[in-house]
Amino acid sequence: MDTSAQDMQCEIRVRGLLGETLLAGFPGFRATERDGETLLAGTVTDQAALFGVLAQVEALGLELIEVRRRTPEEAMDASDDAPAEPVQDLARERREAARSGCCRGTGATVHES
Repeated sequence: MDTSAQDMQCEIRVRGLLGETLLAGFPGFRATERDGETLLAGTVTDQAALFGVLAQVEALGLELIEVRRRTPEEAMDASDDAPAEPVQDLARERREAARSGCCRGTGATVHES
């Protein structure tokens, strides 16, 4: 059976800017930040997998704002926009920004590994 037909693109929006440790809780998802919120976008294999990701949101104490299933057409349209950054790249950029001191006053928390 071809399980790719069950795969669905989803977006999960949470309040706040997630640090490297929290972002690591969502492997396979891409993270973008805007207006004090983090958008996690990725593919889940089925509804049970989506519930697993939502359980992770709850377990980490994140405030869920929105969950949205994207059609293949919407996912293609979004790929024309500015690309979402991989979670690890976003975390690396935060560390580099903190080292340069440009995040002062933004509320961003950076933890060194």
